[in-house]
Formats: sequence, C-alpha cells, structure tokens
Amino acid sequence: MIIEEGVTSIGNDAFHYCTSLTSMVLPDNMTTLGDYAFAFCSSLETVNIGKNLAGTIDVYTFDHCISLTSIHVADGNERYASVDGLLYNKDLTTLI
Repeated sequence: MIIEEGVTSIGNDAFHYCTSLTSMVLPDNMTTLGDYAFAFCSSLETVNIGKNLAGTIDVYTFDHCISLTSIHVADGNERYASVDGLLYNKDLTTLI
C-alpha cells in the first residue's frame, strides 16, 4: 500500500490486524504514526518511511508483525535511520 502525499498522520490502530497488508510506503510529508498503527499485520514484510516522520515509533507500532523483514528510512530523515533493513534512531545508538 502506498499512502498518498498530503496524508500527514496515521491514527491509532489504523491498520491493526490488516493481515493482507504486505508492504507500506509512507510519503515524505508523513509526520506521525499512531499507537499500534500496524500491530498484528502478520503479512507485512517491508515498510518505507519518508524523510519527515518525526513522531515516536514505539515497540507497539509494529507489534506482532511476524513477517516484517525490512524497514527503510528515506535519506534526510532527522529522527530515524535504517541499516540493513533495521530501524534505528538517527545517531544509530538505539535499535527500535
């Protein structure tokens, strides 16, 4: 699924239990993800995060996403980074 430009946030539980979702592309202007936004999306494999996502991504955002193998963060994101498909804070000191 590709979220169109212009959407700036995804609310709490927005895709909770969306078991047919396999990939998600968040646009550059996306700024926040709600709690449990993708929790229990058991088929979700990849997520692409745009450069302006600055809200907190906590342990429950991708809770029980058992197929998730890769998260990519756009260059220029000031809060997050990805290395080898893993999500980190920008300084690469915390694995999220």
